[in-house]
Amino acid sequence: MWSLVDDKLLNSLLRVLTGLAGLALGIFAAALAGYLLQPDQRIGVAVATLPRIERPKSLTDYQIILDRNLFNPDGPKLQFNSATGAKTAAPPKPAPAIDWKLVGTVSGGKTPLATLRGQGKTRVWHLGDKLSDGSRLIRIDRTSVRLRLADGRETTLSLPKGQTSSATRTGKSQSKVSQRTQRTTPAIGGGIRQLNDTSWHIPRLEAERARNNIGTLLRQARVEPNLVDGKTEGFVIRMIQPGT
Repeated sequence: MWSLVDDKLLNSLLRVLTGLAGLALGIFAAALAGYLLQPDQRIGVAVATLPRIERPKSLTDYQIILDRNLFNPDGPKLQFNSATGAKTAAPPKPAPAIDWKLVGTVSGGKTPLATLRGQGKTRVWHLGDKLSDGSRLIRIDRTSVRLRLADGRETTLSLPKGQTSSATRTGKSQSKVSQRTQRTTPAIGGGIRQLNDTSWHIPRLEAERARNNIGTLLRQARVEPNLVDGKTEGFVIRMIQPGT
């Protein structure tokens, strides 16, 4: 039979257990609060910084300087030679352009000609010829020619307007020039005889001499092709130097 003594003992035991549970709960709460309220402490890890290894500079790193070429932006492109470390040699400069002067032309036909004077010399050139300064004769017209210079530019040479060659010289100067010419080269056309108003007799020898001295003829006369229905039929002499 359960007695009153047993009830008192059971109540005392429950109170003890409740007190212990409350004490344990208080200790746990205090520990949790202390953990949560403590300052953040991080464990520092020393990281060793290795020295940066830089790639040695090569000449290609400086290629942009040559590409921009501030001192000669229109000049040839330069490039370092990777094998020797030196700059590649620039292409040889073209010969300086000669100040050509147009003396005369024979345009039309299969073999148009032009007489040019430069550096104190006069010479006959054919269409497409490469001149001594690297220029090329690309067009021959009645009163002008067109040259393509060594650098690719094109220029036009024209006969002076109203050119009369040496016709404006005085009689005395013409006589001196004529005497010098006669001492050096026999006059061309000495054997030509006029048959009538429109016909002349030209010996074969004179024709050969004239053909071999086309430069002299171009300086003495201006010859143009005679066009008939768009075709060349002979030539027309527009101007003849007096005394020739």
